[in-house]
Amino acid sequence: TLTNTSATGSIIQIDDGTTLTLSGTEIIGGIINDRSPSGSGGTIDVTGASKIDGNASLNKGAVTVATGVTLTLDNVTVTGTTFTDADTTSIIKIDDGTTLTLSGTTINGGTINDYSTVGGGIIDVTGASTIAGISGTDANLNGNGAGTVTLDAALILDYVKLNDITIEKGTSGLLTIDHTVEVAGPVELLNDTVTNTGSTLQVDNGTTLTLSGTQITGGTINDYSTLGGGNIDVIVASEIAGSSLTNEANLNGAGVGTMTLDAALTLDYVTVDATAITDDNSIAIADTVTLQDGTTVTGGALSIGSSGHLATLHIENGTGHTGATLDNVIVNNTYGTIKVDQALALSTVTLVLDDGTTVTGGNLSIGSKGKLEIATGQNHTGATLHGAA
Repeated sequence: TLTNTSATGSIIQIDDGTTLTLSGTEIIGGIINDRSPSGSGGTIDVTGASKIDGNASLNKGAVTVATGVTLTLDNVTVTGTTFTDADTTSIIKIDDGTTLTLSGTTINGGTINDYSTVGGGIIDVTGASTIAGISGTDANLNGNGAGTVTLDAALILDYVKLNDITIEKGTSGLLTIDHTVEVAGPVELLNDTVTNTGSTLQVDNGTTLTLSGTQITGGTINDYSTLGGGNIDVIVASEIAGSSLTNEANLNGAGVGTMTLDAALTLDYVTVDATAITDDNSIAIADTVTLQDGTTVTGGALSIGSSGHLATLHIENGTGHTGATLDNVIVNNTYGTIKVDQALALSTVTLVLDDGTTVTGGNLSIGSKGKLEIATGQNHTGATLHGAA
């Protein structure tokens, strides 16, 4: 155990090109400069379980964590350091009630356990940082239902598997998904602004991604894995958006994915494919949205456009050739257009309205490939059109 504290601040320095090896060691407090004063950096090689704590500061350089080894970082601020974990058995641990602060830091590979047996820790991102795996070998970020990541600055997740953790806005809330991020256990995105452009956010079979005051922009959300469907639960008003007709966001359910709306959801330049949406609140379509491939919306309210801002809901077949269903939905189409058609469709595009669905106002366009079907549904009540032209 090395106590590295004094009234003036004690310093451990690892010179450029040299290595400090830690095995069964605890460093309490002070400053650890993993480089010469004006150099590019040294290396800290953690070969046996070790700990840095006591409000210590770790600056610059590289840290490697060996196979099967845990490095505990409790109440530590890390600035400009790159961690490289040998494999998924290399663990960075933040104990309950303590904070790991990251600024300009990269963690490559391995497993981050943001908890201990008693409860959750906190990872506070105060300067733009990255957690990254590689294709085929994700980094793992685990919270055990109690750990949190606070975004006071931007965080990039690149090939990361998330499990039982909350990622919440501090003063920033900026989260970027690069390549693929997998929701392998319950995850809550709390008041975050998520950039998913060109990337994939995957919600695994039997798991739930909770959106609370969060915006996801661009890319693909796969609400399923090879074993079955996931669930996306909106508990505070949130948004999924693309940026244009040629750069839409995609929400895919593969016929097994579900979405539950306990709060309002805004969709803006989004294609929703083969997803079952249970609407216990409301959906707002801001610009252009496509429902296809057997997507169903059950219950709640659906508004298309708003005063001074016209919008369009497209019903298309997708690859499954099955259109969409609105079941017991109150549709306000006053400022919108519903188009049931698809120029290159190989079969008829069908919009099914049933179980008391009402469509009020706006335009309802059934194209040459389109079909409107009024069905009784489980409640045997059909549908009503009010002033739809």
